[in-house]
Amino acid sequence: LAPKASKNKALFNWLGFSSPSLSDCLFEYTSDALLEGDELFDCEKCQCKTRATKQMKLHRLPKALIFHMKRFKHSAKSTEKIDKFVKFPLQGLDLRHHVSLESPHPPEECIYDLYAVANHSGTLTVGHYTAYNLVEEEDEENGEKTYHWVQCNDDVVLKIAKEVVVSNNAYLLFYARRTFIDKDSAAKAYANLDNVEQRSWIGNTI
Repeated sequence: LAPKASKNKALFNWLGFSSPSLSDCLFEYTSDALLEGDELFDCEKCQCKTRATKQMKLHRLPKALIFHMKRFKHSAKSTEKIDKFVKFPLQGLDLRHHVSLESPHPPEECIYDLYAVANHSGTLTVGHYTAYNLVEEEDEENGEKTYHWVQCNDDVVLKIAKEVVVSNNAYLLFYARRTFIDKDSAAKAYANLDNVEQRSWIGNTI
């Protein structure tokens, strides 16, 4: 996942000091793009190249959603590692604003929660992969279920704090569609999302 050409280029300058979020990137991908210069549109009616706008939207949403962060930059002369920090929510990734008008998904099917992260640390020549996973546990006495994050590092599995999960080593993000008992519970969840001042950084509760 890497941002396309943006009106706000500073926001998506990978070599600068800005910290884009996953939602920022999604809004860029689904915003209008002007076709001009070498990308003029071939009009079928007038048979001429003309300026136009295009927009990409999501139509069908999967139960499991995977984002691939662009961590390696290739050019004719070199290949480099991108360590840019991109913020992403542990809970409440809201895709309502990125689906098409013809999408078959109602609003209650557009909220996703993170359940795993694949990380790459190090450089192109000396690197290492680890994973963070959300694990469910059931209390033997009362049967209540709790969740916590663990780090899988080769054959070592350690419990970690949720604050560790979001880092500039994140390479693959694994989200699962949140399920609701009824539409009322979905409406309450969306109300909480809409009350957040900056949607791109949702307060984590796991």
